[in-house]
Amino acid sequence: MSIGITAIGALPRNHVALKNPAKFFESVADLAAEIFAPFFSSARIADDHALLQLFPNASEVSISLADDGAVELEATTSPVGAGYHMLVAVLIEGIQKQLGVQWSEVSDETDFYQSKNDQAVREAFIGWSRALANSLLSHEVDGVPGMAICMSVGERFEHPAAYITPFGPATSVDMRFRADSDVAAGAWMPWMDPAPDARTILTAAKSLMWCGVVWRPVDPDDAPDAELAPHRAMMQALDLLEAAYELDPELDYPWHEWLELLECADEERDIIPTVDARAAATPEPDEPIGYRRHDMTILLPFNASITVPGELTHMLTEEAWLAAGGSCSIHITPFSSSDDSERPETAAAMLDEAWEAFMSDFEGEEIGEPFNFIGNECAGRARHRVAPPDEPEDAGAADDDGGPTYLTQGIVAVPGSFLYCTLMYTDESEREWAERCFKSIQLRRSGGDAVTGDQ
Repeated sequence: MSIGITAIGALPRNHVALKNPAKFFESVADLAAEIFAPFFSSARIADDHALLQLFPNASEVSISLADDGAVELEATTSPVGAGYHMLVAVLIEGIQKQLGVQWSEVSDETDFYQSKNDQAVREAFIGWSRALANSLLSHEVDGVPGMAICMSVGERFEHPAAYITPFGPATSVDMRFRADSDVAAGAWMPWMDPAPDARTILTAAKSLMWCGVVWRPVDPDDAPDAELAPHRAMMQALDLLEAAYELDPELDYPWHEWLELLECADEERDIIPTVDARAAATPEPDEPIGYRRHDMTILLPFNASITVPGELTHMLTEEAWLAAGGSCSIHITPFSSSDDSERPETAAAMLDEAWEAFMSDFEGEEIGEPFNFIGNECAGRARHRVAPPDEPEDAGAADDDGGPTYLTQGIVAVPGSFLYCTLMYTDESEREWAERCFKSIQLRRSGGDAVTGDQ
């Protein structure tokens, strides 16, 4: 259940944008950045569409342009709020007035685009929030924490709260208040008035701190492409915190986490003495902001998932999935049988076949005990070792201090496919983490149900 706006239209024939779609999407992004400042953070532009991040952790707004000039925009505006919804309507009107798109149909679930009735759209969002809370309470399962609410697909945070939301964790008591009260239901969403206020800006900053920030100094050498999003989240959170403070210095700011962000960013900012003093005068929180202070489970694009420390950043290449952060990295490559008629019929047989092909030349000093594990339908096996002196550089994860590099390498298999996994770390004490991480891998048969590699 969600609230949103869909607009369908077209560019006039012979419009210049039809010869240069990229320029059209850039113009849309520029307009969005102007309307949604200071919340706008990114535009991902492809050949025939663009995805715009207008508010932290909101669903990206998509706009597409076909060869014949057809244009379609889709925006989900819950759970950010009524004010955000109204400004998306302003963006749609701006695209028509400034970029020449003629909308033939605009479907607005609150009717705001046609009526411009502020109160009606607020009531629609409050009703949505209360209905969502009632639905969650009616389906609540005792003892099962961490239910994700309005969170992006692909990452699941392992946080002890009952509910995980873009604006922080919530308890069952919080959800009951929202189900029973218009005030509580509206207060949960950060942007309910047409113009964003200091609270809206502060909540946007906290949303980035909860979901996007990795709570460590960001090192571009870890995984350069993957570090862009966390670094951007950190910098934007700092900018938003300052913007909110300038509007209203009396709000309840997360002083300790703000100071930690400043230390991680290692930037000189005029506000540092103020944040330092306020943090010193404020008790430390029992549970600091940041889902990524805990483990997180990531859905991999090849019928698998893995649970890793939240401080890791990750990226997908054409051949493998990579994660890195601090002193460790993970490299997972998928393989599948080319001939179904000859593929092993069991996970164990597939594992044995892949092990012989990939692990027979296992070099370096083996340490500890190798381990096997059997899941529902999959099987895994791995070994720990110290890499030969010349291997880390070739593997792309050399220890800058010249110390040894430790590896946990192995295979997780189901009939017909397997994952070749390498975990690298520079402290031997992290071997326990590496084994736990390896055993967390879940692998599914193609078109089948999820299976787990844990015992």
